[in-house]
Amino acid sequence: MALKDRGIGGGHLQPVLPVIPDDEPALPIEVRSPLDVFVKHEFTPVIDLLLINEEGTATLSAPGTLNGTSLAFMAGHGISVGDILNIFSEENFFQCTVLTVVANNIGIDTPLDFAYPVTSIIRRGNANLKVDGSVTPMTFHVTPKDCSVCLGWHIVRMLISIVCTTEPDDSKFANLAALTNGIVVRENNATVNNIFNAKTNGQLAERMYDVEYTDKAGGGNHGVRGRRTFGGASKNGTVIRLVSGTTDAFEVIVQDDLDEAGLVSFRVVAQGHIVETGS
Repeated sequence: MALKDRGIGGGHLQPVLPVIPDDEPALPIEVRSPLDVFVKHEFTPVIDLLLINEEGTATLSAPGTLNGTSLAFMAGHGISVGDILNIFSEENFFQCTVLTVVANNIGIDTPLDFAYPVTSIIRRGNANLKVDGSVTPMTFHVTPKDCSVCLGWHIVRMLISIVCTTEPDDSKFANLAALTNGIVVRENNATVNNIFNAKTNGQLAERMYDVEYTDKAGGGNHGVRGRRTFGGASKNGTVIRLVSGTTDAFEVIVQDDLDEAGLVSFRVVAQGHIVETGS
């Protein structure tokens, strides 16, 4: 620990802590004198993306326009209303939901934050984990494989949001019977690391924070929501590190039939930030 003359109290030497990023594990420090603590904050773009099951790629026929809400695609794009589009161009990335499809003209719900060129990589997919994975498991993920400039992504937190038509409880998954195989949360980078498996809401609560049931309001639906934070000394003390230009991914795998009438939607969001050279 370096000592620096702070010019306080007659020139007493006071220890200055090394700067530690918010998402790095903190080490225990024995405190014997006053400490000046400096917290380093990241100043890089935020990651706040839905996990998707990729269903195909598409190609722009004309560049996008900053703040535009429509895109022109080459024929054969395969895009449908409700699809999620992930768009990448070097360090820029963008996610949106498709609102309209008129031939090769696609209307989206979020204004473009960059004039994406025709060379952009575009992947389309489904963000609703209400799928049948009982025969062939279905993988939903976020990945920086198409980011060609940044070093990678740090995933700090995951959020779940489930909407169902009847009341959930701890013995069920959402409002369905307990799952046979369960959903699997894992990091898939240089090695595969299974983080947890959950077959019921109760098991989700064992592995996550603030798992709550939301009551039906008026003519609405019930719900389940929760979060799991990886970064921070009081949590796992680490992050999920995904390297750009590789197949590294943060994943949720559905291994049961969740395509039941009582389950309206099940979505997962990954949050964190990109890692740039020198950050």
